[in-house]
Order: sequence, then C-alpha cells, then structure tokens
Amino acid sequence: MKVDCLIVGAGPAGSLMAREMARQGHEVLVVEKKQEIGPPKRCAEGVTKHWLDDFGITPHPQCIGGRIEGAALYAPSGKKVMMEGPQMEGYVLERKVFEKWLAAEAIKEGARYMVKTQALGMERSGDIWHVHIRTIEGEDVVDTPLVIGADGVESKVGRWAGLNTVNKITDYHSGIQFEMAGVNADAHYIHLFFGREVAPLGYAWIFPKAFSANVGLGILEKGAKMRAYDYLIKFIKDNPEMFARAQPIEINAGGVPVAHFTEMVAEGVMLIGDAAQLVNPIHGGGITRAMHSSLMAA
Repeated sequence: MKVDCLIVGAGPAGSLMAREMARQGHEVLVVEKKQEIGPPKRCAEGVTKHWLDDFGITPHPQCIGGRIEGAALYAPSGKKVMMEGPQMEGYVLERKVFEKWLAAEAIKEGARYMVKTQALGMERSGDIWHVHIRTIEGEDVVDTPLVIGADGVESKVGRWAGLNTVNKITDYHSGIQFEMAGVNADAHYIHLFFGREVAPLGYAWIFPKAFSANVGLGILEKGAKMRAYDYLIKFIKDNPEMFARAQPIEINAGGVPVAHFTEMVAEGVMLIGDAAQLVNPIHGGGITRAMHSSLMAA
C-alpha cells in the first residue's frame, strides 16, 4: 500500500493534519489503533473560542457540551477572582464527538481512515518509510515518504525514527478526573482551585457541561502526600455545597507531560500534538496546541 502521507493516530492533531493534507491534494491514510475514534477521553475538554476562530474551525453544535463566558479562580484563602472578556469565551467540548467530527471533516476532503489498526514499527529505505501495520484482516506494510506521529503521549513513532523522546517520570503530572452529574456550579464559567492542600504543584477544576461537569485535578507527585485520586476525593468532600448530590458517571486518569521534547522532526517524520509533548506546561491544556501544531506541520 502506497500513500503520500501516513498519520498514526486519529485525535484532534491527527485528524486536522489529515484534513489539511487531503485538502492540498495529497493521498492521506490515518491509522487508529482503537476500535473507535474518541474514547477514552482523558481531557477536561475546555477550549477558547478565539483559538478555534483563528484555526478556521467552527465545531458542529453536537460537539459542544457547554459554552463558557470566563473563569472563576479560587485562592487557598477562599478568595474568588473572576476573569471575563472575549479572550476568555470558549467551549467545554464533547471530546468524543469532536474527534469523530474532525475525522468526518477529513474524510470529506478525501482522507482515508483505518480503525483498529496498529502501527507495529517502521524502517527506512531511500526516501521511503515502510510502516508495518496490523489490521482486522491481518498484517500489511504502508510505503510513504512522510510519517506523522499523532499517536499521543505514549507515542512510538518518534522512537522508531530515532528521535530522543524519552522523558523522566518527574516530567509528568498525575491527572484524575470524574465526569459527574448533579454538580452545583455556575455553568457559565470554568472553576479553578489552587493551593498545596488542594493539588500540590497543580490545581483542581470544574468544567461544566449541559447535564454534567468534568471535575478533576493534576498534581506533581514529588510534592504530594497522597495519590491524585485521594486529593480528588478530598476536594469533593471539602466542597459539599457543590458536590452534595453529585455522582460520577465516568472516570478518566493519565499522565500529563509538562516538559517539551527538543527533537520533533526526523527525515520524513514529524511529531505533532501530545506525541510531541506540546501540552501547555502552565495549565496542562493540549487541544488547541495540538491543532496548532497540525496546521504548522501541514
């Protein structure tokens, strides 16, 4: 199988890259190891509207879980500061739907997709990468001059290409999140909570949606006395006015890389999004940075 560009991973970075490359007339193949594009979420789902506007992206209404006017910041003392204005407006996405919609937009432009298809390894011969894949029907090889690593935090593409993509464990924050129904919080704002007792070297958050809210936190474990899960349980118990009736309907957990790679490009290979560890090191957000990297790479 020969293509102009093989993209490994169908998250926001991979699908936006696929859309742009297909729009330019290239033959693009996207392989996604999971059987469904979207899950698992592992994301608070917040994006600012001005970034999406800059990217020329208007999400389908079904992708939007909530509309945000600003942010409420809570200091350890209990003092609350409100941040509002055009630069603060945004959305809390339905990330699983958003990823499927981005893939559909790429397919409209001519990109091909193969789900439940895992990249196994690759080697280079001349100007061509030979990428071994395992599909539902068996193993195959994709020949391409360009491989895009959009395979997330656990990316293997960079390592296969000889890039230095090894991080120390201390370069990761530990994140835990419950999607909860019954949360009592102003749905027009995201809510951010700071303090060593809340989330050491990190913060806790509430991102409201239409009938639920993402409630989570991230910590740097070297400064912590407990696991991230224990801090989240404590945060919920310490705020009964918000969580007295709340119940979890989904649990998400994972590591958030807060140190960037110095090597993201090799001969015929580019890493984008979380595969390049482009998460914002201050607040841990990654969706808009991932999409920005796709547009730059394309």
